[in-house]
Amino acid sequence: MDMVDCKPIVTCHGDQEVFSSVRGELTERLPRDSVEWRRSYGRPPKTVQVEASFITFSQDVLPKEKDRTLLRQPFFHIYWTDCPDAETYRAEVKDDIGAWLQVLKQLNIPDWFIIVVETDKIKKGNKPKLLPRTSVIDKIRSDFCSKQSSDRCAVLFESNSPPSAQRSVDSWQMLIAKLRPLMLSALNRNLSRYEEMMRSQREKRTDPRWNFSDYFMLQEELAFVFEMLKLPEESLVQYDELDALFSQFVINTQAGESPRWLASFTSECNCWDGLNLSQAVNQEKRQLVRKGKATLLDLRNYLFSRQCALLFELQRPWEVAQRSLPFMHNTVHELQILELPLPIGSVACWVFLSCLEVLQMCERYGTSSQVDAYTHYTASLWAYAREKLHELGLLCGLLPDMTPSSEQLNLVVDLLSGMGKLESQAQEDSPNQKLREALSSQESFQKHYLELSELAMGTYKHIGRLRCAKRIGKELAAFYMKKKEPQKAEIFLSDALKTFVEEGWDLLVTYTRKELALCQKEVTNSIKYLKNCALLASDSLLSIQDRNHFCDELIQVSKQLSEEPEGDKGEEILMKMDPVFKFKDIEMKPANGKVIIGQEVTLTVTLESNLTKEITCNKMCISFSHSSCEYDSQSEDRVSHDSVDQSQTSSQQYEYSNSKFPSSLEFRYECDYQADKTVQWSGVVCKNINMLLQRQDSTSSLRRVEVWQKEDFSLACSVQNAVLQPGKNVIVFQTEVTERGIYTVNQMCAEVNDFQFLHPRILPALSHEVTTQEPVISITPLQEPLYIGVPQWLSVHLSTNCFIVKSGNSINMKAPDGMSILEVSGDVFKLHPHENGAILDLPEIDANSEADVEIKVLTEVPCHVEAENEELLVRKELQLACPWADQVCCTLNFTLPFTVKHKLHTAGERKFIHVQINGTSDLDFALRDPCLRFKSLGDESYSEVSGIHSNAEMQLAKNLTASYVWLMNNKMLNAESIDVDFTVNYKPVNDKIDDTWHECKHSFTLENFQTQYKVTAQVQPQSTDFCKAGTLCNLNIHVDQLHESKSDDEENVNGNDTSTSILYEVTANSNLWALCGKSSGVFSLNTEAKSSHTVTLEVMPLIAGFLPIPSVKLSKYLASKLNTSNAEQQNDEKCESITCTTSDICTDEGPHLQPFSSGQVYIQSQVNQVHVIPDTNTSTLEVSVP
Repeated sequence: MDMVDCKPIVTCHGDQEVFSSVRGELTERLPRDSVEWRRSYGRPPKTVQVEASFITFSQDVLPKEKDRTLLRQPFFHIYWTDCPDAETYRAEVKDDIGAWLQVLKQLNIPDWFIIVVETDKIKKGNKPKLLPRTSVIDKIRSDFCSKQSSDRCAVLFESNSPPSAQRSVDSWQMLIAKLRPLMLSALNRNLSRYEEMMRSQREKRTDPRWNFSDYFMLQEELAFVFEMLKLPEESLVQYDELDALFSQFVINTQAGESPRWLASFTSECNCWDGLNLSQAVNQEKRQLVRKGKATLLDLRNYLFSRQCALLFELQRPWEVAQRSLPFMHNTVHELQILELPLPIGSVACWVFLSCLEVLQMCERYGTSSQVDAYTHYTASLWAYAREKLHELGLLCGLLPDMTPSSEQLNLVVDLLSGMGKLESQAQEDSPNQKLREALSSQESFQKHYLELSELAMGTYKHIGRLRCAKRIGKELAAFYMKKKEPQKAEIFLSDALKTFVEEGWDLLVTYTRKELALCQKEVTNSIKYLKNCALLASDSLLSIQDRNHFCDELIQVSKQLSEEPEGDKGEEILMKMDPVFKFKDIEMKPANGKVIIGQEVTLTVTLESNLTKEITCNKMCISFSHSSCEYDSQSEDRVSHDSVDQSQTSSQQYEYSNSKFPSSLEFRYECDYQADKTVQWSGVVCKNINMLLQRQDSTSSLRRVEVWQKEDFSLACSVQNAVLQPGKNVIVFQTEVTERGIYTVNQMCAEVNDFQFLHPRILPALSHEVTTQEPVISITPLQEPLYIGVPQWLSVHLSTNCFIVKSGNSINMKAPDGMSILEVSGDVFKLHPHENGAILDLPEIDANSEADVEIKVLTEVPCHVEAENEELLVRKELQLACPWADQVCCTLNFTLPFTVKHKLHTAGERKFIHVQINGTSDLDFALRDPCLRFKSLGDESYSEVSGIHSNAEMQLAKNLTASYVWLMNNKMLNAESIDVDFTVNYKPVNDKIDDTWHECKHSFTLENFQTQYKVTAQVQPQSTDFCKAGTLCNLNIHVDQLHESKSDDEENVNGNDTSTSILYEVTANSNLWALCGKSSGVFSLNTEAKSSHTVTLEVMPLIAGFLPIPSVKLSKYLASKLNTSNAEQQNDEKCESITCTTSDICTDEGPHLQPFSSGQVYIQSQVNQVHVIPDTNTSTLEVSVP
C-alpha cells in the first residue's frame, strides 16, 4: 500500500447498487472545493481538501480499541437507501439501520451519516393514492436522530429529466456541504485520539522496553495523514521532531548508558549507497526501519529523503540544499559517537553520493527564480563532495604522484560493493555511476576531481564567497604541482596571494608566498622568484632557516641575472623597499633648509634591514625634484616648517597605513531592565563593531591600492657599495648645490646587483632652498591696535637671505604728514630722527640671518575729529629706502582714542558753545587746560573766551564723555562768521613710559548763527477754562522777528518787495494730539523793521495729563521766479500744494524751501506742557470689596 497516495477510508452500508450509481459523482465533488479545518488544542486552522476512499461496511474493518494504526482504519460511515415509502421503510430498512448503528455504538463510533436517494422512476412506479403525512427521511430522523445529531441525514435527488435537473444540483450541494464538516470532524476526532496515544508512547521513552523503530512508525503514520490532507508543512514537522528525538538519544549516549534499542542501529553496515531522493517513499528502507534491521545510515537516509520529498512538494529546493550539509555533518558525527564498524572510505563514499544526489535533485526541482536562493547552499555541497573525492583518491592511490597498490585496489572493490544495487547504475550521470568511474582509474579520477573543483569555485565566486574559492584554488595548485604542471599552479597561488594581501591575512600570505616561490622556481620565472625571495627573507613569520635560505637565493639569483648579457636583459627589476628595508628616519643639514650656492648639503638616512644576513648594495640614491626659486611667503613657510620642524620627526608617523581595522575599540555599558525594575541583563557593547567585522565586497577591495613608480633620478645624490647589516643602518649622503632653486627629496633606491629596491615617497618631504634672494624688510606693530596721539612701538624686521649687510649701510625711513619718529637709544642699531622721518644705521649682518629693531612713532590727532563725519581708522604709509632694494611702503592702521564734537545752543539771544570729548579706546586719559579761541572776519589774531565750566583736571575712559561750555560774548554775537579753535592737553593715565602732555586741537566755523526769530506756541481752550481730552482747543503760534533781516536776490522774488515769506509746519505725536485742519502755511514778515505774526490752529488733545505742546518748525519759503500777482493772497493756497521739504533738491523754476541755519530760530515754548483734564465720565464703576 502506497502511504503517500492513500486517502481517508469511509465505509458504505445499505443498498450498494444505489451507492454505486452515485459513487463517481461523490468522489469527484468532495475535493472540488477547499474547506477550513479547525483543529483542537488551539492550533491554527488549515484549509484542506476532503478526499475519501469508499469501501463496503464490515465489522472486520472497524477499528478496535488497541489498534495503533490510523491510515488503514475507516473514520466515517455512511448508510445508503432508496426506500420509496414509509411502509417499505418499516418493513425492510428500519431494522437494518438500527442494527448498523448498534454495531457502531458498541465500538463507540459516533461518526455516521444516512443518505436517502430519490429518483424519478421510484416516484412514478410507486405513486401513492393519498399523500403521506411524513416522508421516509422524516421517519429516519424521528427514529435515529436526536436533537444533537439531526443533521446526520440527507436526501439526494437523482433525476435525468431536464425539469428536475436543478433540484438534483441543489440536493448535491446540500449533501456535500453537510458531508465535508462531518468528515473533517470525524478525522479530527481520530487524529486527537491518535496523538494522545502517540504522546503517551513518547513519554515512555525512558522505559527499557521502549523501541524507537516502533515509535518512528507510529509518528510517521501521523505524518502520512497530514500529507494525505495536502498539509506537507505539518507532515514535515513530524519528521523534524523524529530527527531531533533521535539526535538527542545519540548525544545522550556520550554522557550515560545507551538504550538497548540503539544497538540495532549500531550493527555492522555493509551498504553506504547514499541518499535516494527520486522516490517519495523508499519502501525498502522503510521496511528495514519497521522490522528493526536498519543501520544508522539506513535510518538517516530514509528520514532525510522523506524531509526532502516534502520540501520538494512545497517548492523549496533551496531549503533542501540548506539542510543537506548540516545533515551530513551530523550523521558523520553520530557515526563517530556510536563507533559503527564501517570500512575505511565508506563514509566518504556515502557523503559523495549524497551530495551529488541532493545537487541533481535541486537542479531538477529548482526554477530560474530559485537559483540564487539555493546557490548559496549548493556551493558548500560541491566543495564537500570535492573534499571527499580527494579523500577517496588519497586512500585508493589515485592522486597524480601515487601508484595504486594491491591493497588499494582491493579497497576500491570493497567500496564499490557497498554502493548499492546494479539497477542504480542505469543512468550514466547518476552519482553512483560517477563515483564508480572516478575510482576506476587515475585519469578518470583527475577528470572528475577537476570538474568538481571548478564547479565549487565557480559557485563560491557567484555568491561572493571569494575566500572559499581561493582556498580551493590553493588546493588545486597543490594538485597541479603533483601533476608537474607548475604553470597552472602559479595562476591559482598568485590569485590567492593577492586576496590574502588585500585582506591582511599575514600568516596565509607568508605560506602562500612560500608555495608560490617554489612554484616559480620550477617555472624558471627568475624575476618573480627573486621578488618573492626578498619578501620571504624579510618575513618574521618564517623560521630562521627558511629566511637564511631565501636570503642566499636572493643574492645568488640577483647575481646570476646581473651576469646575463646586456642583450638578454629585459626591463629593470624593481620592487618596493618596504618590508625588506624599513625606512625609519631622515635628517638634513643645515637644519633650516636654506643653502647658498656652493654649500654642501648632508642627508642622514636611517634604514632597518629585515634580512638575516649582510648584504651589499652596489648603489644607493636619493632623488630630488627641482622648482624655480621665486621667493614668496608660501615657499618660506614650506621651507621653514618642513625643514626645521619636521626634520626631527620620525618618518614612521607619515607612513601610509592601509589597515581596515579601527585604531581603537569603543565600548559602552548597557543594561536592560524588566517591568518590575529588576535587571534583565547587563554587559559591555562595542560601538564600532561594524568597522571591525565588516566583510569584503566580492568586486572591490576594502583597502586602498597604492600606485607607485620610479621617478627621474637624473638629479640625485648617491653612495657606492653600502653594506647593510641586519637591523639598524645609518647612511650619509652628501651633495654640493650649484644651481639656485628649491630641491625636495622624493624617492630612495637601493641596488643589489641589478635588483632595485625603491622607497616611493620619502616622508617628511624635506626641502632645501638655494637662492640669491635680496634682503626683505617689513614693519609690524608690537601691539594692536595702534592709537593716534599716543607714542606707539613698531618692529622693523630685516631678513638678509643670501645678502650680507655691511657695516655703515642704513635704512632711510620717511614718515607721512602728521607722524614723527621719536628718538630711541640702542647699542647695536643707531636711530637718528629728523623732521621728515629718521635714518637707521645697521651693523654687519651675515647671510640668512634675521634682525629686529624697535622704533617709536607718534601720530598727531587730526583737527577735525568728529565721529559722524570721519572714520575712527586712519591709514598712514611709512616709506623705507635701503641701498639693496627698491623703496618699501608699509601701511599702518591707527585708531582714534577719542572723538571731539561741538554744538551751538541758544537761549533767547544768548549763545553757548558746547564741546564734547568721547572716549572710544581701552586707554584712560587725563584732560586739562581746555581753551577756546575765535577769530571773526577781518581780525588778524584769535581772542580767547572764558568758559563757564570748571578748569579742574578731568579723567576720560571708554564710553565716557568730558564736556566744556563757553558763553559767546557780544563781539562773537555781532560777527557774521567766526573761526573757532578748541585745544586741550591730554596724556595717557598709568603710562610710566610716556608721561608727556600732548595737545589736541579741534577747529570749526560758525556762520549765520544770530537769532532772527522767536517762536512762542500756546494751547488755549475754546469754550471752557480748562483743556479737556477730546475737546477742540486753539493752538496760537506767535512769531517775533528780533532783528532786521536782509533780503537777497534769491529771496526777493517780487523785485522791490521787502517782505520775507516763511513756512510754518506743526507736528505732534498722533497718540497725544489730533491736528484739525491744515498743519502748515506761509506768512510774510517785513524785513525792514521788527515785526510779528500770529497763527491760530485747531488741535484736540486725545488723552488727559500734562502733554507737550505740538512742535513748530520754520523754513524760508522761496517763491517761483515767474511773475505772479497777488502773491500774498495766494500764499495759503500755495502752501497746500507744497510737496518739497528742506532736504529736497531745489530748482529755479518752482517754489522751494530753505532751512534756517542753526541758532537763527529760537523756539521759546519747546519744553512747555499743557494740563489737559479728562472729559466728564458718567459711566458706572463696579467695585468689589473682599
